[in-house]
Amino acid sequence: FDCVREAFDYLLNTCSLIILPVTYHDDLYTPASGCIIQGSGRSVTLIRSVSGTMMDGLLDSEDPFYPPVISISDVTLQNGEFVVIGGRAPGATGVMEVTLRETTLSGVDANFRFGGGGDADRMQVTLESVDLAGSGIRVEAQGGAIDLTIDGVNMAGGSIFLQASGIHTNTEMNSLFAPSTTIMLNRNSGGRQTVLLRDSTVAALDTRTVDYSASATVENVHFTGAGVRTEHGEGSLTGSIADSTFDEGGVSAICRGPGATDHDLAL
Repeated sequence: FDCVREAFDYLLNTCSLIILPVTYHDDLYTPASGCIIQGSGRSVTLIRSVSGTMMDGLLDSEDPFYPPVISISDVTLQNGEFVVIGGRAPGATGVMEVTLRETTLSGVDANFRFGGGGDADRMQVTLESVDLAGSGIRVEAQGGAIDLTIDGVNMAGGSIFLQASGIHTNTEMNSLFAPSTTIMLNRNSGGRQTVLLRDSTVAALDTRTVDYSASATVENVHFTGAGVRTEHGEGSLTGSIADSTFDEGGVSAICRGPGATDHDLAL
């Protein structure tokens, strides 16, 4: 094929697309059932957006037994916005997965949006060995549950933001090097929030929850900016910070609201 986008027209459910080592001026999209995109190495496989929308992915599988999957590896994506929107068919089961691995995002903001119908609906977003240059990560979810895993990611600028409503969230971040990045996690209207940040360098961690339970664990993290801020209004919040250092800021814990039952922070 002369362009990557043309090959998408021939993809079947979760088929693999192998991209040869060259520079493409193209935009990507995926079938509703997802796909697997594998480059030939991020140093030699470059896809540069021509429209400002690098990826336009709408996952909405009609098959209730095979949830959609997007997997992208061994490429560099440059310029524009990377958007994946996930929805679930009635009666669907299993986990909808979006994975970026051994990939570089240069001037590309990654946006993941998920709308689930209940506790059984789940979306897993994974970034592993990913470099982001002037790019950020944004996850928005309503209903169901979402797991965000960040492992071995380097960020030069940008932020990490998760906004969830009526949903269970589980965020795990390991070996994140992002000295100028603030991580902000907001959840309201029900559900549980779990946060683990370990072996990382970041500017700040800001986690806020309105109701139900929340927990945050910070281990061996170097904070270059504002440090750690936790806030909750209803339910309980437990947290621990161990073996961590602060250049400027410190730790701020705020408990507000008549339904706040417990706030336990161990240092």
